[in-house]
Amino acid sequence: MNIDFITDKIKSYGENTAVVTNGVEYSFNMILEEYKKAKQKLIEKNIEKNSVVAICADFRPQSIAMFLALIEHDAIIVPISKTIKSIDSYIQVSESEYFIDINNDESNITK
Repeated sequence: MNIDFITDKIKSYGENTAVVTNGVEYSFNMILEEYKKAKQKLIEKNIEKNSVVAICADFRPQSIAMFLALIEHDAIIVPISKTIKSIDSYIQVSESEYFIDINNDESNITK
């Protein structure tokens, strides 16, 4: 899916604050940078378009960026909250092909 309309809007806000996480402000430009990294990570991990991808994340800029990258990659996204204790059951029920865990500003992708 083409998300240029979203990325163009994000670009227009530049250094304005987009997200505040744990008292730290992150700009819209920072989200765009993380988005570029997330897109590259999907390519490096050979995630095919239209794959079912479970993502366990919170509201960090890296999480937002990965969601945008997955949307553009035409992934079927299964969002899982960090508060869920039985993540494995969600992965099985959704028949997820990949699992992305975003922790400490890093995204780990497993098949």
